[in-house]
Amino acid sequence: MTVVKKPNGDIRICLDTGHLNKAIRRQHLKLPTLQEITDNLPGAKYFSTLGAKQSFWQIKLHESSTDLCTFSTVFGKFKFLRMTYGTSSESEIFHKKLYEHYADIEGVILFVDDLLVYAKTKKAHDEIRRSVLQRCREINIELNLNKRNIVLSKLKYWSHRISTDGIFADDLHILAIKKMPSPTTVKEVEWFLGLVAYGSNYIPKFSVKSFKLRELLKKEVAWH
Repeated sequence: MTVVKKPNGDIRICLDTGHLNKAIRRQHLKLPTLQEITDNLPGAKYFSTLGAKQSFWQIKLHESSTDLCTFSTVFGKFKFLRMTYGTSSESEIFHKKLYEHYADIEGVILFVDDLLVYAKTKKAHDEIRRSVLQRCREINIELNLNKRNIVLSKLKYWSHRISTDGIFADDLHILAIKKMPSPTTVKEVEWFLGLVAYGSNYIPKFSVKSFKLRELLKKEVAWH
């Protein structure tokens, strides 16, 4: 068991599932790309975001899976009865649950445990938001009040700025890239490429420009 302190000070309990993850049958659901998100937003002027509270803990585990999520403490052995943080398929499962229940509502984009509501008019936006909230009640999804952003003309969403003018890279994300020191190990190259790739839509010929860095990930490449 691992205890992680979140940026807001809350505590998140995660299970060390290294061995379990090797045996989990992944669902490999495709999450929407930034391009797919932007394709839906032209003309939208009103936005809201809603996020599930302790999202993975809202999914009950099948009884046959609970024993696999057992952990030991000084107080004895315990097991998770709900989906735990740390398993390789948690995001896919929760995204699938949301997709099954919200995909029929036009004007909603789903990304793991976040819902983005968008519309060209405030009236349409409010109607969509009401439909989303009603669906939450029906399927018993609890929302995180601290993650809500209601009726905005611009907002930050997954390290991007969304507004009536379009979608742009978030300034803090750009700053993090600029401040990152030159990588000196393969792991650091992987980390840097992941950080930069998140904004690759804004970098012309990204695959060409990152080619030499990706070459460094090969085992036969010697570092100097």
